[in-house]
Amino acid sequence: GPPPRGGWGGPPPPRAPRGGGAAADLVLVDPDAPGEIDPHRLHSRHPVTPYAGWQTVGAVRATYLRGELVAKDGQAVGPPRGRHLRPAPVSAAATATTGSMS
Repeated sequence: GPPPRGGWGGPPPPRAPRGGGAAADLVLVDPDAPGEIDPHRLHSRHPVTPYAGWQTVGAVRATYLRGELVAKDGQAVGPPRGRHLRPAPVSAAATATTGSMS
């Protein structure tokens, strides 16, 4: 499902207000692009996917982080620019209402 409000690692980093000079995170999508799930193009630690060969519609064409192109047509552009976010601690109350965390 979607990440909880504020993201998996807590609140998002602050951004400049909209307007000139503001940082932008942006994803450009081609909603009509046909495709196929190819395990060799997935960026995952696990080498196997049950979705291999599935036909898809829609593709991410470009991803911008803080206004800078970081991925184009599924491939990283330049060095990594992100930062590692540690998961927020899970409280006992949260596990009691959602069940086991395993």
